[in-house]
Amino acid sequence: SSMAVEDARFWEWAAQHNVPSLAFVDHWVNYWQRFSSDPVGQKRFDLMPEKIAVIDDVAAIQMQKAGCPPEKLLITGHPAFDNLWQIPSSMDWEMRATIMPQACDSLVLFVSEPFSQVYGTAAQTILGYTEKTVLELVIATLNRLGKELEKRFCLALKLHPSEDRNHLTGMLKQHRNQQWVVNTMVEGDRHRLIAASDMVVG
Repeated sequence: SSMAVEDARFWEWAAQHNVPSLAFVDHWVNYWQRFSSDPVGQKRFDLMPEKIAVIDDVAAIQMQKAGCPPEKLLITGHPAFDNLWQIPSSMDWEMRATIMPQACDSLVLFVSEPFSQVYGTAAQTILGYTEKTVLELVIATLNRLGKELEKRFCLALKLHPSEDRNHLTGMLKQHRNQQWVVNTMVEGDRHRLIAASDMVVG
């Protein structure tokens, strides 16, 4: 988690009682922050379990670049990816028909992340973007591509489970009457939403 000092209490207890300990890093960000007592990074990876599981080679390399001892790392994959085989290889036309107007040529699924919720007003400063600025960029890009290709896009917004439904509705309303982009907010099975889409962005 982001509470490295609290997590370390578990690692310390496990070491004292000869219990194996393992942390799982489920994303490609905040590598040293999860295992360091110093929030500014002067002292890194001083709070660690016996082993650290990461998603893939990319995460393992970045962890090492951030200062993690390579012998601590195990590449395990991500449990959420185990269900990707459930996504049909063919288009989910039934789901697609419920989302996309007939006047559109392509369906783009935008998967939101609650950066503003996590970082507060500092999100733009810390990351250089927020979910709102990314969504605006996607809409602007689709409008430009639509004009160039003479294609109409349907942009379907899938909120993060922790996001309030009203969080981005104002922005969608502002961009509702675009010539080349129709937007809508969607819910439902994530695998079916992916299978109904031509592209997934976030």
